[in-house]
Amino acid sequence: FAPQFLWVLMVAAPRSSLTARVMGPIAPVIALSLAHLAIVLLAASAPGGTEPVKIFADVFDPAQNQLDGMVRLFEVRDFVAEEWPHVLIWDLFVGRAIWLDSLER
Repeated sequence: FAPQFLWVLMVAAPRSSLTARVMGPIAPVIALSLAHLAIVLLAASAPGGTEPVKIFADVFDPAQNQLDGMVRLFEVRDFVAEEWPHVLIWDLFVGRAIWLDSLER
């Protein structure tokens, strides 16, 4: 949940100098992305860690049922542990872009 305090800065104090110092540079998003990469590598190196890669092939195959593939992915514990930080960091990346845009308007 590391991105949460960064969201608080952008939402509660969008024009503060602290928010600008912390969120102006892309560094917090990159740092969290590197932590996410470490989680992915640890999960992939565990026994059965490459199983989600095989399931992804079904998810993106138009001849397959994509929803069934996603259900299978979320049955893999390490995938769930990786996916949540992925979503949080991606949302922060997009939220930062929206915050920067809002400062210009």
